[in-house]
Amino acid sequence: MDSLKILRNKRIKSIKKMYQSYSFDGTIYLLGFGAVGRPLLYMISKIIIMDTSKIIIIDKKDKRDEMRYFLKMGVKFVQSKIDKHTYKRLLEKINP
Repeated sequence: MDSLKILRNKRIKSIKKMYQSYSFDGTIYLLGFGAVGRPLLYMISKIIIMDTSKIIIIDKKDKRDEMRYFLKMGVKFVQSKIDKHTYKRLLEKINP
């Protein structure tokens, strides 16, 4: 029983350490809001202290319904296809 308690305490400590807050002053561009983007944005919102208006999601599909929670926090969404020919123009348009 003691070994289970020790494992549980270690797990709790590692989870608390994982959720320590870090500050970030830059801009985060998230390309796509799919299987990786959703949980990543959730983790970013829980761990990093930052101005959420500096988080910009770029996705070719309109997924505003799926990201309603994050949009209410101030995250920006740009619906656009991005590729090697259009990325410079798109980034200049987003951040002049």
